[in-house]
This record gives sequence, C-alpha cells and structure tokens, in this order.
Amino acid sequence: MGDIPGVEGSVEIRLYELEEEFWRLKQNTNVGANPEHESRLTALENKFETVTNQLAKFEGALLVMQSSINASKSRKSSYSQPYNTQPIKIDPLDEKKLAFRLSTTVSTLTEKRNTLSAKEFEAWTRDKDNVKRGWRYDEKEGLYHEVNAT
Repeated sequence: MGDIPGVEGSVEIRLYELEEEFWRLKQNTNVGANPEHESRLTALENKFETVTNQLAKFEGALLVMQSSINASKSRKSSYSQPYNTQPIKIDPLDEKKLAFRLSTTVSTLTEKRNTLSAKEFEAWTRDKDNVKRGWRYDEKEGLYHEVNAT
C-alpha cells in the first residue's frame, strides 16, 4: 500500500485511529462491565473488520492492476507500432485469486463450476467480472483461463 501516492497516509491514519479507539474501549470494559461500552466495542470491532476486508479487496485489485501493467510492459510493441490494439491478456488464476477478482468465495466459485455448464459458467464469470471477462477452468492445470470474447 505504501507504493500508491495519496493512499498510504489516509488508510494508515484511519486504521491507527480505529485501533486507538478499540484499545481505549477495551480498557474501559476491563474496568467494569458497561453495556454501552460493550455495544460500542462490538460496533468498533465490526467497523474494524469491515475496513480490514475492504483493504484486502483493495490490495487484491492493486495486485490485478499491477499484473496487467507488468503484462502490458512485457508485450510492448515496436516503435513502428506505438499502440497495442490487443486487449491485455491476464495470466491464468487459481481459485483464490479468481474468487477474489469476482468478489465471491472459493466455495461459491467451485459450486458454480460444478453445477453450471461450461458456457453458463463462462457467462456467470463474465457477469461477475468488473471488466466483463469470462473464465474457463482447465482441469489439467487446476487454473482458470480468461476466455476471449467472440
């Protein structure tokens, strides 16, 4: 996260503030059982978990973007052809990475792959993918490959 200008400070400061408030509330609840403090502590823990989950999603999206950038750099065309008209091809993904990309769980991804036909699964993944890319599972490799739009 520290490599992204303008983000590192705000996220780290907010996480620090939440952590400080969490520990203050925890100290207060250790002194005596107070239902109001316990309620606030529970709400704070929920907020902290939400921020942590959002941060994990954000980091995953950054990894996907970095992967695309790296793939684009490695496929740069010659000076005679300055613009690459081909869409960026994403490397095959494992279940965890594809589930994250589709904002779902590994168990849901596996269940859909096992219950839908190949075309239905491709359509489902295309619908879930933020840039509308379809995905197909290769059993030999155990990886998901991007499907070219036809």
